[in-house]
Amino acid sequence: MVEKELLDIIIMPSVLTMLTLAWPTIQRRNRRNAFRKLILRELEEIAPHPVEAGDEGWWVHQKKNFVHKKIFQEASENRDFILSLEPDMIYLVTQLWDAKANKDERQWQYYLKELSNPKYDMTGEIANALKKWEVLCEKYRALQPNN
Repeated sequence: MVEKELLDIIIMPSVLTMLTLAWPTIQRRNRRNAFRKLILRELEEIAPHPVEAGDEGWWVHQKKNFVHKKIFQEASENRDFILSLEPDMIYLVTQLWDAKANKDERQWQYYLKELSNPKYDMTGEIANALKKWEVLCEKYRALQPNN
């Protein structure tokens, strides 16, 4: 009888209180992990298409629209969501997209290389995409008249 009263009066309310207090933290962690996985999954598909150099520039070969890119573009509306990620990842991803917007192939490849670190690229797909970008950008450099 004392055990049931102890359970009803002390243990159950304490557990429920702790769960209530921890729930927002649990939800933030789950959202952060889901967003991180989304970014990395999308970056696995960042290989150039088509892989042959044409009349345009290298930047036109990145044709896919990614959800995470739109979220980063609307940073003020998604501030808490973005800031839930680790700062290094935020920096690398934003710099990657800035490099594309500025048509800076060396910076594009540099940040893609940073994101191909096994810390982020567990499947090796980002590293494979980077190799394809390196080949494509080399083709564009060879097409330039001052080479």
